[in-house]
Order: sequence, then C-alpha cells, then structure tokens
Amino acid sequence: LRVVQMGFECSSSADLASIPALETPQSVPETTVAPKAEIESCFICTSPITRIDAKTTNSIGNATALQSDQNQINNGNSSKGSSMEEEGVIVTCGDFQWITDARHRSGWQSDRHGSIVRFRLKVKDNQPPTISITHMKSHATFGDLLVAFRPVKKKDIHYLPLGCKDADRFKNIGVIERNELTSGRFVPSYLLKGKIQEFSRWDTMVFPGHIGYFDLIAVSPWRYLNETVLSLMQGRDANDDAIEEVEYVDVYVINLNEDSKRQRIKIQTVTSC
Repeated sequence: LRVVQMGFECSSSADLASIPALETPQSVPETTVAPKAEIESCFICTSPITRIDAKTTNSIGNATALQSDQNQINNGNSSKGSSMEEEGVIVTCGDFQWITDARHRSGWQSDRHGSIVRFRLKVKDNQPPTISITHMKSHATFGDLLVAFRPVKKKDIHYLPLGCKDADRFKNIGVIERNELTSGRFVPSYLLKGKIQEFSRWDTMVFPGHIGYFDLIAVSPWRYLNETVLSLMQGRDANDDAIEEVEYVDVYVINLNEDSKRQRIKIQTVTSC
C-alpha cells in the first residue's frame, strides 16, 4: 500500500532511472488480492474522514499572534468564528511553512527548535479513530519530532491551541512518570525518529484504533492513542453522566531538535479514519 501511495523506496540495488515517478496519488483498487474481510480486519485506511495532504494543498493558517495576547488566552475563546475551529493546519509557534522541492517532496516544514504546528482531524461518531502521520526520514538534515494528540469536544472547539508558552510541556510519554501523567503538567507526546542510515524517504506511522492479538508492532502506538484519546471517548464520568462526544482530534507536531545539523522536520500527510 505504501508503494501504491508514494512509489518505490530507494534501495542500493534498484535502478532508480527505470522507476517512473507517480505524478498523482494513486487510489487502492476496488478489487484486491486479499479477501475483503481480511482487509477490513486490518487498519488500512482507504477512505479517510479527514486527509490533510501537502501534495494536494499548501494551505496553512497562523495562530502565533494570538498566543502573545494574554487577554485572549485568558478568555479562551478568541478563535471563535475563525478557521481555527475547522479541520486544517495551523502554525501555533515558530517557523512551520509549506515547502516543496525539485523532487516534489511537498510538506509542512520547520527548521527551528520549539516550532509547533497543529492538524485538526475530524473523527466519526465517537468510534475509535485510526490516525496516521507521514513524515520525512533522512540520513542527513532531518531530525526527530514529537507528536501529541488532544481530543476536542464540541464545547471546546473555540479554545486557543497550544503554542510557544506550552513548548516545554510536551514530553515523550515513555519518560513521563505516572503521577506526572495525571497531574496535567505535561502534554504526553510520542517520539518519531527522523534518522536513517541511507537516503531520504517518507515514513508513515499508524496509530490504530484497535489491534489484534498478534499486532505486536502496533502495540506501542495503540497504547499512546488509547492513553490520550480512546480512553476519553468511552464510558461515563465521575457523576455517571455519559461523556460528551469528541468531534475532533488535534494532532500537534513539535520540532525538538537543537542540533543544527539535524534541525529540520517535514510532515507530508495526516489522516483520520
């Protein structure tokens, strides 16, 4: 499926000149090799609810000015009536911008430590979402990034996004103590590595809404999604009232690289299913 979506990856033995580049994203065919039931049992996203793709849009909003207005921050509703309520891309801190290159590797890119971008994804009727993020990995220049998920209920869609003032709160969930996790002091985040030994290529991380018994590779991303989103989309609160439905999931991407040789990150696609 990755080959269908993005073309062949580089390898030391491939004749790259003989491999045609895909001009436009290709769809998964109606007729597939595997039986339909087998495909549907896997977290393969053929029809996303939201797909924010740098190959088809260069749209990007900017909320950094709002972060400096303390009155608006205190009021908590300064985004009302703006595009910040909707699905899409918003820069909340730093230098993220849409960039492409001679090889048409389009993406939302940052070269500055502490920069933050938010992708707002629609989710479906409180059903467990599957979220995927495609980012650039490279033998040089590109570094690691943190991603953080925040479920958004209808009453909260106007609130200001996390910005520069929150940059120090993002912390890899793997190193957060349990008492820190429940205190609200930190924003639990998931580390995506950007360094590989050879070449530069896109890599997709899938955070599945459900996993099977043998889906060992998916356990870690599922646990993160469960901790931050899934556990808040089901059950009842302390007053035994039904939990209000989550309408969106905000996906934050944070540039955490201080090494000037590997300070760049780039996001190509973010989807929810």
